Amino acid sequence: MIEDLRSTITHQFLSQIQEMGIRTEKIHRNLPAKNMIELAVLKNEGVITDTGALSVQTGKYTGRSPDDRYIVDDSETHNKVDWGKVNHPFPDEKFDKLFEKMKKHLEGKEIFVFDGFIGADPNNRLPIRIINDHVWQNLFTRQMFIRPSKAELESHKPEFTLISANDFKGIPEIDGTRSDAFILINFSRKIVLIGATSYAGEIKKAMFSVMN
Repeated sequence: MIEDLRSTITHQFLSQIQEMGIRTEKIHRNLPAKNMIELAVLKNEGVITDTGALSVQTGKYTGRSPDDRYIVDDSETHNKVDWGKVNHPFPDEKFDKLFEKMKKHLEGKEIFVFDGFIGADPNNRLPIRIINDHVWQNLFTRQMFIRPSKAELESHKPEFTLISANDFKGIPEIDGTRSDAFILINFSRKIVLIGATSYAGEIKKAMFSVMN
């Protein structure tokens, strides 16, 4: 049962979540795939096909939305990024305001956390944390990235954190986004924010961009 997996919620982990300003007690961390599939079905996020696979609908976004992907333009990136059609700049102050709104949106909500790594080589891999408001996306993340051992999970300290809130929409005229969907990469704060798109490939692409 889900309750039997509370051992993965350590004091260090909770402190890290609280330091980010995310206020909720409904947290699941590094759940086994079986539990996530069961939860996804119970929460009506997907269905089991006749082959035994979990099938989900991603809504209006069935692929990536490159025009909604931004990199925060600050002292860390201003002279290093090749700005243009691919790399769209985003104001630092707009990022901070949108981040605060997203944290407020997640307050008290059920969230799913994956702590692990990008990269199989221990000498070059990046410790990451992925926070989702939908369990099926956290299952995608679990299958996509490198899962930690029990000992690695107990001492895990992420160097980059991605928060994906499918149900949180940007307001272009206020938040500075092109549409209600956004993918924001902040290299200075080592945070990625994704909102209003259920296409999980944005998670993969954003974190691979960070690695590159």
